[in-house]
Amino acid sequence: MIASAHTPLPKLDWMNTSTPTSLLRQTPWVEDPDFELLLKSRKLSERDSSMAREFARDGFLIIESADLFDDVDINALKEFVIAHPGSAHNRITDGWKDCPEIKKIACNPEILRVIEFLYEREVIPFQTLNFLRGTEQRTHADFIHFASLPARYMCGVWVALEDVTLKSGPLHYYEGSHKLPEFSYQDLGIELISEKGGLSWENPETRLRYNQYETLIAEKVSPFPRRVLTVKMGTALIWSSNLLHGGNPVDDRSVTRWSQVTHYFFENTVSIVPMFSNMQEQLYAITAPTEIRTGKRKENKFNGRYTHLLPDGARFRIRTSDEPQDIQFDPERSTAYLLRYADLAGSSFATPEGAFEHFLKHGIGEGRVY
Repeated sequence: MIASAHTPLPKLDWMNTSTPTSLLRQTPWVEDPDFELLLKSRKLSERDSSMAREFARDGFLIIESADLFDDVDINALKEFVIAHPGSAHNRITDGWKDCPEIKKIACNPEILRVIEFLYEREVIPFQTLNFLRGTEQRTHADFIHFASLPARYMCGVWVALEDVTLKSGPLHYYEGSHKLPEFSYQDLGIELISEKGGLSWENPETRLRYNQYETLIAEKVSPFPRRVLTVKMGTALIWSSNLLHGGNPVDDRSVTRWSQVTHYFFENTVSIVPMFSNMQEQLYAITAPTEIRTGKRKENKFNGRYTHLLPDGARFRIRTSDEPQDIQFDPERSTAYLLRYADLAGSSFATPEGAFEHFLKHGIGEGRVY
C-alpha cells in the first residue's frame, strides 16, 4: 500500500492488540503459510486487505504521507545528530534517550498502528539508529542481530529525513526474501562465536564471523527482485525481520542521506541475538532492551508465560512457567555472567559476589541478564 503523498495515513478499520494469551499465535499471521485463509477469515476493508496482502507477499510496506511526521522538528534532530560523537562514524545509536524528536519518530502513532495491525500484538520500539549519509551496508537480514521466540515477531522501520536519490546511497532490498528460512550461523556453516571472548562486538571473532555471514547470505538473493528506495522526505519503509536488505554505494560523497531506523519487538516474546546463540541446541543469547515509550525493560515472556533462564555457559536454555523466576545469588550464574560479559574482567566485579552486585546495581539497567 502506498498512501497519497499529500494526505495523512488513514486510521485502520481493524486492530486487535489485546488477544488473550491462550490464543496468541506462534507466527505472525502475515507470515503464516496459510495467510490467504487467515485473511479470508477476517472481515477487513479492501484497503486493509491490500495492505496485509502486500506485506505478506513482499515483506515490506512503503508509506508515503506528507504530514506523517509534521510534529517532528527535523532541524533540531539534525543539530543533535551533528553534535553527537557518533556522527563521526555515521551512526548514532539510541539517540531517542536524549533527543525528543528521534523518540517522536520511533513512537509515531500511525506507524505503530500499522505495525500492530500486521502483527496483532502490542508493539515495543526498542532501538533507534540515525544516519547522516548512506551506510553502504552489505546485504543482511535483521534476524541475525535481533530475533524473537516465537519466531519473526520483530520488524524495522526506515524513515527518510530528506529526499533520497541514487547518488546518496539509497536502501536496497530483495522483494519476497523474507520467505526464506531464518538463517543462523550454523545453517550457513559458520563456526559459533567463542564464549571465552564474551558474546559482544568486543570479541574479535564477532566481526570475523559476521563478515563470513555477509558473504554467504548474499548468495541467497538471486531468486528475488532487487529494489532500490529513492523516495521523498517523510517516506517510511516497514520491513519484516527476515527481509534481505542493505545500503547501495554512495556515488557522491558530498551528498547526505539523513534517515532514521527504529527496531521493534512485540509483547509476549523472548528477545534473542542469533549471532551469539547456538540456535541448533536452543542455547540463546538473551537480551532485555529498553522499551522506548515507557523507559522500562522489556519483559521476556513466551506467549503469556514467564520464562526461567537456565545458564549453560554464557548462553541460556529457556523454560516457561506460570510463576516468575526468582533471581537470587548463585555462584554458577555469576560464573556464566562473567563469561558472558567479558568487559567485567579485571574489574572489582570479577568475582561471583561481585558479578551479582554488578547485575543488581548496573546490569538490570543495561539490559544484561543474570
